[in-house]
Order: sequence, then structure tokens, then C-alpha cells
Amino acid sequence: MKKSIIALIIALSIFISCISILVFSFNQGVKPDKDEEEKIRILAEQYLEEEFNDNFEIFDVLYDNMGNYFYFDYAAKIRDKKSDIKFLVYYNDESKQELAIN
Repeated sequence: MKKSIIALIIALSIFISCISILVFSFNQGVKPDKDEEEKIRILAEQYLEEEFNDNFEIFDVLYDNMGNYFYFDYAAKIRDKKSDIKFLVYYNDESKQELAIN
């Protein structure tokens, strides 16, 4: 009886440890990388200066932590200050160029 209780406690401890490691790993995987966010902001600022006028601003960065977008992991969210039209600017991993999309 005593050995079965000890075995149960050990099994539960291992199970709880495994679940904790999985939860920690998942949480780390869904957090954006600050360096990557800064990198996409810089690329987007350069792109806006070259392609658009001063009416556009970067208002946020999108991190695609669930793989919804095929071509990028990070994208800068851009807004037209006058019309409030919003679109994304990102570095296309396949074509190796910056693009703007709605």
C-alpha cells in the first residue's frame, strides 16, 4: 500500500512537471521577439519613406505566432492619418522583398 502511494505521488509529480514544461514552452513560443519587432519597424519606416508620403504612420507590429500568414512572421501595421486606411508592410520570406498588403 505504501509503495503504491509513493508510486502514485511520483507519477503525478512527473505528469505535473511535464504539463508545466509544455505550458512554459507554449508561452515562450507565442511571445514576440523584441529584436524582430524593431527590425520590421526599421524596414517599414524605410519603405514608407521611399514609397509613400508623410500621411502614413506605423501604429503597431503584428506577430503571427500561429502561422496564419504564409509569407511572414512579423509585419508593421500602417495607417493613413487622414483616411484611417490600414495595411501591413512585411518582409516576404519567399521573394526576399518588402510588400504592402491590405
